[in-house]
Amino acid sequence: MSILIVKNELMKVALILPAEPEMAPYIHYYINVLKKECVNYNLIAWNRSGKNSRITSNMIMYDSVSPDTASYIEKMRGYIGFTRFVKKQLKSVEYDLVVIHTILPAVLMKRFLIRNYEKRYVLDIRDRGSLFGLWKHQFSKLLSSSVFNVISSPGFKQWLPKSNFYLSHNIGLNGLKGVCLDKEIQFGGKITILSIGQIRFYEANKYVIDSLANNSRFGLHYAGFGPDSERLQLYCSQNHISNVIFSGRYMKKDEPEILGSCDFINIVFPKTSGTLSAMPNRFYGAAIFRKPVIVTSGSVQAEYVKKYGTGIILDENVELQKQIENYIASFDSERFVMGCDAFLSEVAKDNECFENQLIGVIRKL
Repeated sequence: MSILIVKNELMKVALILPAEPEMAPYIHYYINVLKKECVNYNLIAWNRSGKNSRITSNMIMYDSVSPDTASYIEKMRGYIGFTRFVKKQLKSVEYDLVVIHTILPAVLMKRFLIRNYEKRYVLDIRDRGSLFGLWKHQFSKLLSSSVFNVISSPGFKQWLPKSNFYLSHNIGLNGLKGVCLDKEIQFGGKITILSIGQIRFYEANKYVIDSLANNSRFGLHYAGFGPDSERLQLYCSQNHISNVIFSGRYMKKDEPEILGSCDFINIVFPKTSGTLSAMPNRFYGAAIFRKPVIVTSGSVQAEYVKKYGTGIILDENVELQKQIENYIASFDSERFVMGCDAFLSEVAKDNECFENQLIGVIRKL
């Protein structure tokens, strides 16, 4: 047995995730590297749904229900409780490296992290968070005191303090290769536009629904659940809109079938700094399953679409139906698939760079 393996087996890493592991496929990048490097680890996660309470030799769950519909005050109480739980665990076990995900837990643990783990923690940022403006002035010190920092979208650099960042995309380990097609992509009959995952952003979705309401050539499918799913469903019912389906929650294993059955994927989000800079999971799913996306202009998603030709950048001055029809009329299946593959190749290179950095840090500790 090599000296390096023996050394690594004596190490211990804490992965701090304020969510359930099933909701965070990117956590497996860390787990995969730690396993390859023979490093012991604990995954300290949050059972926010109340349906995922389990403790294994590696996983430690904080049991406290915190639904997406909770108020800001209730959410804050939840995060305070989670970070207290985490600090108690970090005090009870001597860890060599801590990886903390998302902004709010890092801010709440700022003094603890800098005092006990300066240059021994990784800060991994996956979204902006609605309260980031309150914490922004505290964030530069958190970034400079870490061993390195990670973001899931290049767009985050627009609002984060200046620092060096490694890019780790929100996609699972097995999701970097597109499906093989046995025929050209064609659009025939009714065009289905899918919104999959967390259903939120009422006004943006209402715009898409109103644009195509009761149009016999188009069908809208909402697969998933979120803070605005019931409200959107009620809107369609009250306005007698018949070409919108809400199928509700789905099992992860059913995702390929759901993605494979649509023609376009809806990623029309409101124009806020958080949404315009984020890379949603469904963008990667679209490239993997060879589905064009519809994205908001001015977003980081639009920059990728422009670079690789993988969908429609919404022009609010032109009817959505007309934009889709124009896109279909000039669609080149071979060129589109090449664009999807080029995008996934860039994602793989970004993730490889991040993994190499993580391995380098582990071997220097």
